[in-house]
Amino acid sequence: MACENETFFMVYGDNQGAPTVKHESLENAEREARRLADRVPGVRFFVLQAIGFAKRVEPVEYTRLHDYVPF
Repeated sequence: MACENETFFMVYGDNQGAPTVKHESLENAEREARRLADRVPGVRFFVLQAIGFAKRVEPVEYTRLHDYVPF
């Protein structure tokens, strides 16, 4: 799927739960919104675009518990 520095699109239906599918192009997301709207009359389906992200980054630390002595 999309890399961390690339945008993606999702389709959200009003009161239908959180979106779960990432679309790589606006055209694919619009197509999916139209398809869902056809299947669920009266519900608005919004095309959402990711414009950024937050990510917690922690350094990995290595701790030697004792000196290794080869025999």
